[in-house]
Amino acid sequence: EIIKQEAVDQQVKTMAKTYAEMEPANAAAVMSELWNKDSGLVLDIIRLMKAEESAEIMENMEPALAAELMQKLAERNLNKSG
Repeated sequence: EIIKQEAVDQQVKTMAKTYAEMEPANAAAVMSELWNKDSGLVLDIIRLMKAEESAEIMENMEPALAAELMQKLAERNLNKSG
């Protein structure tokens, strides 16, 4: 189970790096589609990115989606710290 989780974590890190290297508008479009299928994965990817990288991507998202993403990130962070 731990080995499986480590493999998943590494896969998410690789995905985060891939999205960070994409043009922000393209990454935003793909992440927006992915959000509808697996919002938790998008949150994990964004969480692993540098703030500047995730900001550029979210700037290219629909404002309502970017706001929802930020809200879910904040909720997740509060749950982990509290």
